[in-house]
Amino acid sequence: MARPDPLEPDSLTADRFGHCPALWLALPLLLGCSLDAAIGIAPGPWLLVGALAAALGWVARRQAFVAGLAIVIAGTTIGAAWHQLRMPPQSPVTVRRPFVELPILVEHATPRKDGEGWTGLGWITDRDGGYFRRRIALSARGACPAEGAELMFAGGLTAIAADADGYDAWLRSQGATLKLRGGRVLGVLAPPSRFAVWRQAQQARLEKWLRALPWDDPDGGALLAATMLGRTALLPADAKEAFAATGTLHLFAISGLHIAGMAAALLWLAKRARLPELPAGVAILGLLWL
Repeated sequence: MARPDPLEPDSLTADRFGHCPALWLALPLLLGCSLDAAIGIAPGPWLLVGALAAALGWVARRQAFVAGLAIVIAGTTIGAAWHQLRMPPQSPVTVRRPFVELPILVEHATPRKDGEGWTGLGWITDRDGGYFRRRIALSARGACPAEGAELMFAGGLTAIAADADGYDAWLRSQGATLKLRGGRVLGVLAPPSRFAVWRQAQQARLEKWLRALPWDDPDGGALLAATMLGRTALLPADAKEAFAATGTLHLFAISGLHIAGMAAALLWLAKRARLPELPAGVAILGLLWL
C-alpha cells in the first residue's frame, strides 16, 4: 500500500478527528485556569462539580455528545480549582519588618555562576506570619539545596511591585510577590527526598560534562550548557548580551527551547543506536522529565 504524502492537502472531514489529540483534552483545563485567573473561584464546589461531571462522562461514554460535554465541564472546573490551589496569593503585600526569619519550602534552586551561593523560588510555610503560601524569590549564600527541602531562612525581605519591570517582572510572572536577599540557612526543617538529591547530583554532573566536553573551551562549554540545560547564567557577558538582544535568552531560559534541543539530541542518539521506537520514546520522555 502506497504511503500517503504528508504534504498533500486533506479536507477537514469528520473522520480526520477519530482520535482526539492530547491538546484538545488540555483546552478545557486551560480554559479553567483562565477563568480562575480572571474572576477567582472557590476550589471546593468546583472540584465537586468536576468530579460529578467526570462520573457522568464515564456513565454516558456510549453517548458521544453527552460524554464530550461532561468532559469539557469536568476539565474546565477541575482546571480552575487546580489553578486556584496551586497559584500563590497575588494580592499586594506589606512588609513590616525588613529582616525576618521564615520557613520556606524550596521549589527551585540554581547555583550561581561563580559558585558563591544560589538563587531560586520557594513557598513560605509559616501559617502565622501573614505570608503563608506566598511564593518568594530566594538569593542565599551557601551550598545549593535540592528541591523539596524545607529550610529556615534569615535575610532581608522586600515586596515585588505589581508594575515591576526587568527581572522583577519575570519573578511576578512566576507568581512571586516577595524577595529574600542575603539569605542564610539557619536549619533544616524537612530534608529533600532521596530522588531530589539524586536528580540534583545528576544535573550537576551533566552540566559539568557539557561544560568540559567535547572541547577544552570554557566559553563554548558554557554555551552548550546554556542551550541544552537552560543555564544562561553560565554564558559570558558578551554572549549573554547577544542572547538578550536577539531574543534567544528568552527562548532558552523562559520558553523552554533548551528542552526541545535536548529532545532532538536524544532522538538522534536513539536513531543512531537503532533502538525500538516505543521503548526509546518512553526512555526519552523519562529523561526529559528528570
